[in-house]
Amino acid sequence: MPKSSVSLYAAALAILALTVKSQYAFAQVPSPLQIDQTQYHARCIKGKGQACTYGFRLIARYENRTADSLYVDRCGPGDRTPQYGVESAADTTQEAAYDPVWACVGHDYPIVIAPHTTRVDTLRLEGPNSFGGKTNAPLGAVEGVFRLIYNVGTCWLGRAGCRLLPQEQRSQKFRVDLVR
Repeated sequence: MPKSSVSLYAAALAILALTVKSQYAFAQVPSPLQIDQTQYHARCIKGKGQACTYGFRLIARYENRTADSLYVDRCGPGDRTPQYGVESAADTTQEAAYDPVWACVGHDYPIVIAPHTTRVDTLRLEGPNSFGGKTNAPLGAVEGVFRLIYNVGTCWLGRAGCRLLPQEQRSQKFRVDLVR
């Protein structure tokens, strides 16, 4: 191979390597919402059989990586933990039994996460939270793979001039198994 072809080949390889490395680095940026484990064990905390309510403790960390304050909704003005959701992360149409049903009051007291800080919440996930209208059978999966969701905004909707909807921030996947 002539010298110019070798230089051109080396330059193309270097560009390709940088492109792959930058795509790999971009794809590896973790969510700002992280949880303490990848597997949890839910125990029956009340009832029995099909009428059992399962629960487990999950520690969530939200890292504000921005130079601005971020806002997370809470159900009541005095609540210490944010409003959250739980979704099924498995290839299924079944909902997550741990997704809470919120009946919140309107207020102007969101949780504020200061710039470059991390908020830590200890959440007690319980489910099922929904039941069939005719059968009263529990709805949703209590075992499987799930994600935690926080709604995070750059302002809160009760604030004058705020027209930006909060964005859903999802944690990494976690598995829940039942302790029988």
